[in-house]
Amino acid sequence: MYRIILRGLAIVVVLSTLGAVGCSRDPPSGSAPAPNVAVNGDTKVQFDLKILKERKQLTDLPDGVQVLANNSFMQHRYDGTPTKFLVGGVGVSSAVVVYEDGGYVPSYHAQSYVLRSSRWVADTNWQLESEVTTLSALASESRLKP
Repeated sequence: MYRIILRGLAIVVVLSTLGAVGCSRDPPSGSAPAPNVAVNGDTKVQFDLKILKERKQLTDLPDGVQVLANNSFMQHRYDGTPTKFLVGGVGVSSAVVVYEDGGYVPSYHAQSYVLRSSRWVADTNWQLESEVTTLSALASESRLKP
């Protein structure tokens, strides 16, 4: 129960922070985002699952993505259970990591990254409804809406 309350508080803090800095996920005026495309409001870089190559190991992703993942969510431990890498994808200027936050009641997430000025930066994070182990399953995830 305590862990659930802390997660809820963390989500509220993150959402409040994102709202405070004006991170918009709105598409450019006059157009709607294509399905499974995240539009980074600051850089207008598009993240498209259909062009990513599937990777089964975190070590098969670009070094910058590995560093960002390892320094953030891959360090989580819930109820003594470490975060588990499920599947990844990489393209020329975008990448995604799908992972499971373990514990008694695991949760599933996808974190996208975009390449900006030769540096990988975190973009959109989604909470998924269920475990996803392939990019095609991720693309069909009903809640995968940025």
